[in-house]
Amino acid sequence: MVPKPDVLLTIVVVGRNDDYHGDYLYRLGTALDMLGRNLARIGRLDAVEVLVVDWASPTPLRTALRLEPAAAAVVGFIEVPEAMAQAAAPGMPFYVTLAVNVGVRRARGRFVALGDSDCLYTAVTLSNLLSLLEGRTDPSLDVERLMMPLRRYQVPWEFVHRQPDIPTLERYLRIAFNAFRTEMTGAGLMGGFAGAQLMHRDIWMRVRGYNEALTAPWGWGDNELHIRVNQHHGWLDPAYYGVALFHLEHHSVHRPKSGARVPNKMLIEAGFVANGPDWGLGGQDLPVRRAEPGAAEEVLPLLPLSGRFADLDRAALQAERTDVRAVTETCLRHFRDALAAGGQGRVPPDVTIGLMRTLVAFCCVEHPVNVVFLGDLGRHPVEAVLNACPAIEAYLIGFYPPGVTDDHPCHPGILSGVFNMARYKGYAALISGPAETALERIRAAQPGLGPLELVVADQRSLGDAFEAVSAGAFAALAPGGAIVVLCEPGTPVPGIAADPEGRRVLSAFDGRLLTVVRTADQPSEPAASAIAR
Repeated sequence: MVPKPDVLLTIVVVGRNDDYHGDYLYRLGTALDMLGRNLARIGRLDAVEVLVVDWASPTPLRTALRLEPAAAAVVGFIEVPEAMAQAAAPGMPFYVTLAVNVGVRRARGRFVALGDSDCLYTAVTLSNLLSLLEGRTDPSLDVERLMMPLRRYQVPWEFVHRQPDIPTLERYLRIAFNAFRTEMTGAGLMGGFAGAQLMHRDIWMRVRGYNEALTAPWGWGDNELHIRVNQHHGWLDPAYYGVALFHLEHHSVHRPKSGARVPNKMLIEAGFVANGPDWGLGGQDLPVRRAEPGAAEEVLPLLPLSGRFADLDRAALQAERTDVRAVTETCLRHFRDALAAGGQGRVPPDVTIGLMRTLVAFCCVEHPVNVVFLGDLGRHPVEAVLNACPAIEAYLIGFYPPGVTDDHPCHPGILSGVFNMARYKGYAALISGPAETALERIRAAQPGLGPLELVVADQRSLGDAFEAVSAGAFAALAPGGAIVVLCEPGTPVPGIAADPEGRRVLSAFDGRLLTVVRTADQPSEPAASAIAR
């Protein structure tokens, strides 16, 4: 039994409550809540339904999630019980193509999209997408005859794993998405690498959905569908019309995926239609259930920094953590190449090496979401942070003296190359003007700036401004955040070195490198007052 269409769009997602790729409930719940919020924001809750096909979860996703009221109003759950799942595919934990078809067959939308369960739909994308499907955007385009793979941009894992709330996510998308990695549908053999596959329901019904001959939990199902559909229908990426999704990445670029995944064979069918008439468990009664909206609860903008860095042995980190070791080796190789080319700066090599090791270790352990560089630090500290945290929000204050910078050893052309070599995918700003007021000016402007998680300061180049600048930075430091200071041998660091509230991690470089880590329970204002005195 196939329901009659009574909404414009159904979005089908499939999942299982098994913490797939880590933090799965966070990723799925955030995606559903953001979709609900944004549909309510544009006044289109009645135009969309979401069907979550829950494949034999031990604890149903419907009860494990705490959806906001707007999401609960549009999201329905189709629960495939364990006995039915095992009868369909004995011994298999997840029969993805069949799960997809369970949702597609029961969709009520004129159009049906099969999407990733952790893709975000912004209000702009939803408004543009619904307008396109209604024929208002481009009446010359026959959307009922097209397959439309929705482009996805990868929201970096380094940010996602801190579990940002929706306002924090939306701010980050606004300021950084132009640097996110995206994928081309054509490069995926006409169908892979999309955030969702969208077609008119009539096409889905004629081809009978995904090919259920593909029984492995991963791979090729989207490609196989696209190739079959292409026999009679073309495809169009609607990014041209302002439609794009944001996918919450599962893994760090420095920490490889765990566990072997056996993909489906790359089957290519000669026919247009797959499966039998009971495709998608058509003979089974699988009702759509609703989740009770969760009670409002306080959500942190970000999971806090762990504060573990001050207690860790950096030598052990280098030996045991492949990410720390790999990033450090890359940065040191570039530093030695610069030395060989005559690029010796004013900071002794041993201090620069110690600084880079400290920064890489902190970034790989804590994954800070922002960094402020204070003073003329040169390229190597910046390179260390960007390579360890390529998605970090970065501000460079007092990095260049006023005037022409062409002869600076890290002039803007070189600095731009450092960002590009690190494959940077965040938001960065070079702040000129008085260093003493720079943080205040950043906060007063859009998009603003939250608590500081990493500050790297050079006392010598900041001169008389150092005390005021460092006091302001320490006052804004997040719990677990760190200030790393380069200073002259034997010269005390005003305020910071004597501050009793912070935990100090001193290097072995005669006091020239100082790291202060704020304790997790330390309030910021008293610390600011102590330094200001």
